Amino acid sequence: MDHYKTLGVSRDATKEEIKESFRRCALDFHPDRHVQSSEVVRQRAILRFKQASAAYEVLIDDRKRADYDFSRRHGGGFGGWSGGVSPAASAGYAGRGYGGGSGGGYPRRSAGGGGSGLNVEYLFKFMTTRGFLLSLAFASFAVFC
Repeated sequence: MDHYKTLGVSRDATKEEIKESFRRCALDFHPDRHVQSSEVVRQRAILRFKQASAAYEVLIDDRKRADYDFSRRHGGGFGGWSGGVSPAASAGYAGRGYGGGSGGGYPRRSAGGGGSGLNVEYLFKFMTTRGFLLSLAFASFAVFC
């Protein structure tokens, strides 16, 4: 799913354009506006509302947007950006040059650079991605059957 297409904005859209487009989508597809609609229309509206919300969450945050753009340019990495950690985050680049703060739960290396270099949070996020779990299940099936 392309977040830019979901919101109907260009790749160089400003935060204001993204907010305005999300507001339009939210008004059009909010589940409360489709209470009287048929079940099929209501389910489509709910799906579109969830997609627009997910797209907005990624595109409005500078760090998430940079990671998303990086993963789209470089083949998606780790099963795509749908819940996994992007290649930028895995390489320790999350947040560099894209604003401060520590939100979003992205792994960051300390300024001191000490330690073994093993980021347990990253390892856990990678091991719980859908692609990794499916590969693990397939491999165990192939080995034990």
